[in-house]
Amino acid sequence: MNILFTGYGNIGDEAILEGTLRAFRQAYPKIRGIAIMDSFSQIPSKIKQIVENSSFKCDYIPLERVLGGKISRISVYSLSIINSIIGYNVSRPLIRGILWHRGCSGYDEYHGLGLLISQVVPALSISSKFQYRVLGGLSLGYTRTVLGRKILQKFLRQWNYILVREPISMSHIHSLLLPGDTNVNLVHDFAIHVEPTPSKKTEYMVWRLREFNEPLVGLVFRDYYYQDFYPSHYRITYKKFIRELVKRLSDLGYKPIYIPFGYFGDRKNDIKFYRELLEEGSLPGRLLWDLPSLTPGEVAYVLRHLKALITVRTHPFILSMVSGIKAIHLSYEHKGVGIAKYTFCENPLSLIKCLKDMNYCLKHIFQELESSSHSKNNTVFKARFENIRIIKSLISELIDQLN
Repeated sequence: MNILFTGYGNIGDEAILEGTLRAFRQAYPKIRGIAIMDSFSQIPSKIKQIVENSSFKCDYIPLERVLGGKISRISVYSLSIINSIIGYNVSRPLIRGILWHRGCSGYDEYHGLGLLISQVVPALSISSKFQYRVLGGLSLGYTRTVLGRKILQKFLRQWNYILVREPISMSHIHSLLLPGDTNVNLVHDFAIHVEPTPSKKTEYMVWRLREFNEPLVGLVFRDYYYQDFYPSHYRITYKKFIRELVKRLSDLGYKPIYIPFGYFGDRKNDIKFYRELLEEGSLPGRLLWDLPSLTPGEVAYVLRHLKALITVRTHPFILSMVSGIKAIHLSYEHKGVGIAKYTFCENPLSLIKCLKDMNYCLKHIFQELESSSHSKNNTVFKARFENIRIIKSLISELIDQLN
């Protein structure tokens, strides 16, 4: 069985990759085919480590070798490229195998049409080389423009199977596709298959955390959420909410741990944002700045040494749940709410509601924090079982077609 796993390089997509590979190993424990791995990753060495941890026999090859030439990221913003996407047709398959592309949340216009195009072009370029194509783990926001809808329609129709992470995206995808265009299935986020994995790096971080005698609560907040998604006056409210949250945590005897979860520029912005908060409000706590250098399994192992995690990002929330600690998710958009609600939470909080009704949300957060209930291990087990069943059904069907 020849499979090429591709995807993008943020931490959430790495968690999806690691979880997908573990799910494949559970579905096919005696698999003997070669899984060829590639990624649009920002840290290729970490992708290699993820693959090694999965126990796959795997060849890691540069993207250019598959496409037969380099991809210019700059060129995707030109009008000629946009026109070529709208008129794009999959060419004659050259590789008799399966492409499994990790669909990320960038296939919408929340972050702008340019980012949507920059992700669609490489995916279409590489998908045209394969006989069968699976878009795994997609979460799709709404599009604002006619051009955006045309691009997404053409993009979605190139896949034999689309696996969607939450029901809200399902309805949006069905509005873009015609009946019979492609097979669409609902799955749980594959990051739930990640297992806490100790290493030398994690032991050092855990040793640092054990220096504190107080129970630790991790905080994952992002600077750009109030800049991109909310009116400018929310900047003050957003910071006020975080300060009040930290103050109440300290009053109850918890030690706040500030965790940036981005790469490069994002991580620098997050660290700057946390330091501004600490300096402006004289807030207590410690900055744990190097967690993004770990694989998702290693992150989950470190997180299990916290009392709880409060996060605006979906994958830190999922990694906390699989590590067995309390996880409180304050999603900034409908996709995050949908993923949390579909797998874990009946009534997940939205960040916008927190900023509008701060007292209600703080009360809810601390009720969750002080409750005696533990992580929903049965929910995780059930979701994993359902995902493995879907993988077995899908791959068996594709293998039959390949034979």
